[in-house]
Amino acid sequence: MGKRLVEIEVTIKPGGATTIEGKGFKGSECLKETASLEEALGKVGGRSMKPEASQKPIITDKAKVGQ
Repeated sequence: MGKRLVEIEVTIKPGGATTIEGKGFKGSECLKETASLEEALGKVGGRSMKPEASQKPIITDKAKVGQ
């Protein structure tokens, strides 16, 4: 199974309005990955979630202990 591509797009409009969009994330992965950007940019005015947010993340790299 190949790795899936994830991307974070930050858009800053004239006047300072900023949006952060995660692409390719599933479940709460996007919120975890964008948290530091949100903190650096300041107050979050709103948040909209994509349908992918309700999907469970697929974990492809698992470590086996004792083998």
